[in-house]
Amino acid sequence: MTTRAEYEFILGMALFAAGAIARQYIAWRLRKQRFPWNSFDFPRERRYWQLVREGREKGWVLLLAIFGTIFGIILCFASVIIESSRRS
Repeated sequence: MTTRAEYEFILGMALFAAGAIARQYIAWRLRKQRFPWNSFDFPRERRYWQLVREGREKGWVLLLAIFGTIFGIILCFASVIIESSRRS
């Protein structure tokens, strides 16, 4: 029988995987762009945000990359802590 913590762990892993895929998509899109400024001075997310502001890319990919990764990790660790405290 599966518990709620196991479902939370699976959901956390899915969120983390979606965030990781979104980050790889961002890196792939940035490699194909030409920038008028020295783009190596800025982090990947900031360069992609510049493209979003110019209207050349979509913003939801950046949000998924940032929040999906963070909340996925938090949800995985929280489910492990909940399950371990429940068993002890």
